Amino acid sequence: FTSNQDYGIFIGSDSHLTNCLFTGNIGCGLQAQDCDIVVTNCTFVGNIAYWAAGIWNDEGDTTVTNCISWGNIARTGSTESAQIATEDPAVINYCCIQGWSGALGGTGNTGADPCFVELGYWGPLPDYNDDYWARHIRWSGGDYHLKSQAGRWDANEGQWRKDDVTSLCIDAGDPISPIGYEPFPNGGIINMGAYGGTSEASKSYFGEPVCETIVAGDINGDCRVDFKDFALMAAHWLENNSP
Repeated sequence: FTSNQDYGIFIGSDSHLTNCLFTGNIGCGLQAQDCDIVVTNCTFVGNIAYWAAGIWNDEGDTTVTNCISWGNIARTGSTESAQIATEDPAVINYCCIQGWSGALGGTGNTGADPCFVELGYWGPLPDYNDDYWARHIRWSGGDYHLKSQAGRWDANEGQWRKDDVTSLCIDAGDPISPIGYEPFPNGGIINMGAYGGTSEASKSYFGEPVCETIVAGDINGDCRVDFKDFALMAAHWLENNSP
């Protein structure tokens, strides 16, 4: 959902959104009204609105997990309330939200820079009192894969590339969430953001060169078989995610 006028998406019935990317929309990335929404592994960046620019739910339950909301712009700037705002209390866990203060509660949340490969940008800068601006502003997209010293997917080149830093959003999702199709090494824990749980999820970095051989029993991919692997196995013991 990108470069749309009047919301990236407007929802009026109970919905569950997973692995979605909302960027460069005017009028909020995701707006919901009179409904319950569950948002999992989504990324909201560079959306613009007068009030909440990332996620806004007017009347309804809101559950947000493993998501990133960053650089969304409201009249208050890129504050916490510009990233997510709800009429009713929301349940927010394992998310990266710019300006995070802790006031919204939840577990495993952070306000650390997600370290995207490339941020998109608006041109010219927003002027909320200028109707001409609203008609002519243009969004230049970015790349919202997470940087990793172990490797992240380069969609333009169709190959994996290594960066000089590693995003703190890697392996920072809900430990109980299935890792899905994340490539090895994946830390055994899902990444935050729209690519978490997918084949384009950035790889886990443990401070050393990536293992060239997969060791039996090494669940997290750090080239060792130890208690960390046992803990991951125990957390998912007898779990069955078959459709």
